[in-house]
Amino acid sequence: MLENIGVGCLNLLKRILIYKNTNKTDRKVIIKTQGGLGNQLFQYAAGLEIAKRYNYSIMFELEFQKKSKRKFELRNLGIKERILSDEQKKTFVYRFQNFLIKLYEKFIAYSFADNEVTRRIFALFGVFFCNHNNPDIPHNLFRHNTIVIAGSFSNEKYFQFVLNDLQKKVKRYLVEWPFEYRHNTVCVHIRRGDYVGNAVHEVCTDKYYYRAMDEIVKQIGECYFVIFSDDIDYIKRNMQFCYPYTVCTEKNTIKSWYYMIQCDHYIISNSTFSWWAQRLNANAGKVVIAPQKWFNTSEKCDLYHNDWIKI
Repeated sequence: MLENIGVGCLNLLKRILIYKNTNKTDRKVIIKTQGGLGNQLFQYAAGLEIAKRYNYSIMFELEFQKKSKRKFELRNLGIKERILSDEQKKTFVYRFQNFLIKLYEKFIAYSFADNEVTRRIFALFGVFFCNHNNPDIPHNLFRHNTIVIAGSFSNEKYFQFVLNDLQKKVKRYLVEWPFEYRHNTVCVHIRRGDYVGNAVHEVCTDKYYYRAMDEIVKQIGECYFVIFSDDIDYIKRNMQFCYPYTVCTEKNTIKSWYYMIQCDHYIISNSTFSWWAQRLNANAGKVVIAPQKWFNTSEKCDLYHNDWIKI
């Protein structure tokens, strides 16, 4: 009997939600962004693909962003989609969907209950949360005129049709901020910050970068290394390099990221920041070296390309 009551309540809520969500002229995908620039780009790219394929407009919601204490960086890339207003957050549809997606993140996303059936049930109400296992998006999600998405989306399957659009957005800024280093440059991204002491994310040691530099010299011959890091003081005090190099001291996050994109080859850390830099680089012959694992756990990562060298 309790099961029947539960099913009845779900059906009632679904009918209410669909009734409230029938404005065919205002289909929107609301992206709950979080994390730094790299993570935000994955979330935006997934939302952009949904918008283009299923005729939605994009809106951003920054509640998770504010909690993560990271800046909303997408505005600095010329991405102008609207941010959900306080008034829009008060609507029944959004309040209910927001409740569901927070419920999913907190209690379901990384548990045994995170499966296709559960995702389809939540999609009935227009919400989808993507964990690091990168599940397929249930198609019943797109029956709704207002959908809310959140999570990692760290797999190119979520945005394979819009990569060119992202590259075009980036290209405009490359003209404004030309890269002034010499030919055959190698971007070396040394991510420290909140990774230091983190049992899951502290993967790349100093030894990894030294070995990667030796390997890339074997691959491409004479080159020039440009070191990018969120901890320049540590680099200057503790690391010694055997090859010609310079340390990029640009403090503007977006500007230094554009400098990274304009390098010829890459030694990346387990960071979405440098992942996007190498991915948006147009050099077809680039060599990319990455750490053997992305996390210090058994959790899989779908960001590796087959032609990368893993150390």
